Amino acid sequence: MDAQTLHLLRPEDRAFHDEAVAWLSDHVPAFMKRHTGAERDETAHFGMLQAWQKEMAAGRWVAVDWPEEWGGRGANGVQKILLDLALVEHKAPVSIWRQATDNVGPPLLRYGSRGQQQALLPGIVRGDSVWCQGFSEPDSGSDLASLRTRAEPCEGGYRVNGQKIWTSNAYFATHMWLLARTNRDVPKHQGISAFVLDMKTPGITVRPIRELTGAKVGQQRYNQQFNQVFFDEVFIPEANRIGPENEGWKVCKATLVVERAARYNLGLAANSARALHRVLSEPVLSDQRERLGADYGDRIVDMDMLIDGLEEIYRINLQAVLAGRSTGGESSVLKLLSSEARQSAAELAFELGGPYAQFMNGSPDAIKRGNAAFELVRSRSCTIGGGTSEIQRNWIAQHLLGLPKG
Repeated sequence: MDAQTLHLLRPEDRAFHDEAVAWLSDHVPAFMKRHTGAERDETAHFGMLQAWQKEMAAGRWVAVDWPEEWGGRGANGVQKILLDLALVEHKAPVSIWRQATDNVGPPLLRYGSRGQQQALLPGIVRGDSVWCQGFSEPDSGSDLASLRTRAEPCEGGYRVNGQKIWTSNAYFATHMWLLARTNRDVPKHQGISAFVLDMKTPGITVRPIRELTGAKVGQQRYNQQFNQVFFDEVFIPEANRIGPENEGWKVCKATLVVERAARYNLGLAANSARALHRVLSEPVLSDQRERLGADYGDRIVDMDMLIDGLEEIYRINLQAVLAGRSTGGESSVLKLLSSEARQSAAELAFELGGPYAQFMNGSPDAIKRGNAAFELVRSRSCTIGGGTSEIQRNWIAQHLLGLPKG
């Protein structure tokens, strides 16, 4: 974080930032040294992520915005942003538990019973449980309230039938945060209830979705990609319903998430842009470097300038947040441009590599360790996940430019 932005911090926020930076500076390098090479094996990588979660939890850096009673620090939204930035700057392992701490924890803290909180919150913080989110369905699109998975009342609880899709983590998750319809005779935003579901319950079938990359990445624990989940007479005890029956929409709206999508997508785009320069330094392209620089130099410079501009927009947006001002629609602009920049950078890297970009990992002639082709197809999802580019453009047109709805 630059000095100009740090200067805007209140004393208590600056103290929080300094403590986080000191802790991360002391712990991240030593931890990563102990786990060198873990990323090359799925089981070892997952074990490394779980060990990092526990180390973070011991320092009370996991759910910092939760009450101290449950392992948090009672941090405010600004402090949570500061921690996220510090984690990125120190290249800390990426957590697969954020979905639980950000999306499950807040409604449990507000609507969960004391027993539910005692049973679930400690495991979320320590990383003993991994959560997936059962919201999206094949026919509901962006209209979540039109979901059709049913939870029919029965003795002692509910029987669930239906299907969810695009469910990250489902292949290895221990729990699901589930929305299901409990009343079909009321307006669609009503009649929905929120549940906690044990993923080992009989009747649950998880099918990883084979993606454009050719891999069932839902089976790779640390990749967190997509799955279909089917429910066939799945029993959920009444004690696992969170909040009143038919008020699941209100329960889930209570989830207070600090928006990280803009910074996340910008970070991916910046990484892809930096990779362009590494492609030019690949040994197999040494005899073509001068020609490639002449042919593609302007496009590479344009990409660098775009990333610099987006970084400046993000810095201005962050300063507005720290100063307590409304940020307007900058996050939508960042999401839109960063996603498309990542795609453009991946396409350009593939062009630069020529035939060498087609080699996969393990080939002696592969560039980018064989990831050029993978990144090319993987980046197609950037303009879909987290809000499609079409949705972002519509929002920008209506709320920033004041244009009428089409």
